[in-house]
Amino acid sequence: MREGKLPYQKWFDERDYATLGKNKSSFFLDTEDIELSPAFEDFRTWLQSLQIAFFEGFAFKSIHVGRRRGREYSGGSACEVASFDDETLGGYIHYSSLINPIRRLTGELKGVIIRYDPAQVPLPTSTGAAHPGA
Repeated sequence: MREGKLPYQKWFDERDYATLGKNKSSFFLDTEDIELSPAFEDFRTWLQSLQIAFFEGFAFKSIHVGRRRGREYSGGSACEVASFDDETLGGYIHYSSLINPIRRLTGELKGVIIRYDPAQVPLPTSTGAAHPGA
């Protein structure tokens, strides 16, 4: 058992989903400082880059939704505004945004093994076989 307060302990203790959602969303929307226990300190820059990517994605979504509503209120069609990709938050969150910061980890985490690394996957040729130099 650890002594003292654990970072984000309130996330585990909260029983009300609405309050839990607000607590977690403030992590992304307010870009609050990241509290880490010493064992996870090497993850700080990676977590900060993820936090920023989510912040920017949610901000972009908010702008997109505002544009859609503006079109609807002005008598235009909401379809005139391109659809928003919720799955990637408009392209701000994707596999590379999760994996690329791992490449820059330092200390004991430097050289961590990435099980699926798109940078290391051979590109297929027109015949479907992997290109040897890729």
